[in-house]
Amino acid sequence: MPRAMTLTAVAAALVAGVALLVTAHGDDGAPQAAPEVRLAGPGPALPAPPVSDGAAPPCGPADLDIAVEVVDRARGNGWARLRAVNRADRACTLAGAPPLTLDQDGPLLLVIDHGSELLPAVDAPEEVRLEPRASASAQLAWRGYGTAADTTTPQTIGVGMADGSLVVAAPGPRGFEAPFDVVDGASMTVGPWQPLGYGPPRVDEPPLEPGTSGACLAEDLVASVDGPQAPGSGAQESEELTGRVWLTHIGLGPCVVPHEFSLAHESGGSVAAHLDDVLPGRDVALRPGDAVSARLPWPDIEPVLDAPAQWSARVGHTDGRVPFVVDGGPGV
Repeated sequence: MPRAMTLTAVAAALVAGVALLVTAHGDDGAPQAAPEVRLAGPGPALPAPPVSDGAAPPCGPADLDIAVEVVDRARGNGWARLRAVNRADRACTLAGAPPLTLDQDGPLLLVIDHGSELLPAVDAPEEVRLEPRASASAQLAWRGYGTAADTTTPQTIGVGMADGSLVVAAPGPRGFEAPFDVVDGASMTVGPWQPLGYGPPRVDEPPLEPGTSGACLAEDLVASVDGPQAPGSGAQESEELTGRVWLTHIGLGPCVVPHEFSLAHESGGSVAAHLDDVLPGRDVALRPGDAVSARLPWPDIEPVLDAPAQWSARVGHTDGRVPFVVDGGPGV
């Protein structure tokens, strides 16, 4: 049966996409735009999150951050993706298609269905187990109302949880603060939750606006390793094998990482690393799905693969630990 749902809450707009913007710090510490803006290269494929031991409870508002991503209204009808990230330190579960509510300067009635020609059926699991830092997505589709819809007043989207509570979702990329061009009583097709692993696939979007992003939190990143790689053909035999440490952005909004970070051992030892092709004193802004890397001698990286649980990446001046994800899952 279709259900009507409403919500009265406030959410901030989200910028999503996949480019890199290099910035520098001014004398007051505020980010200043540098002239170079470049697209990010893809990072390595990340392993699937491991399955932790024990049963996992249903996800609740304290576990998840949710955003509306990849809004497409170019062909009259609309399509978008919800993405949820588990921010808890233990697994939780999502099941079925999420209930939705919509508020736009007052509640709007939505008639929710779970199957239409706008959204083909997908083979989704009955239950999605979300490990820490893992994501799940649900597809949305609707018939656009064009100029009859208010596409300027920000919308607030509520995503229902198993216990009846709601998580307020960040409403969409810049320019889509009102992502749904619908009117009161419109129909919305909502697909089931599907696992995404660590973060979203990369989607090309316009470059970031200068100075709009804060520092990446440790919870927005995972670290991975590739290599070893042999020295170039012109290198001397005495040169060491090298590898790369990658930082991949799995969060829901853009953020910046500094040129320098470190690999930290739980005993207190550390190895300094510097982002490739980024000048000292400059930062790199990442959008969800972007990755940056630092090349290091292989002897500095090999211990991480030997005992990933004992290592983490430390980025910026916070004490947050960015886990290494290797075959078999994160080390922490």
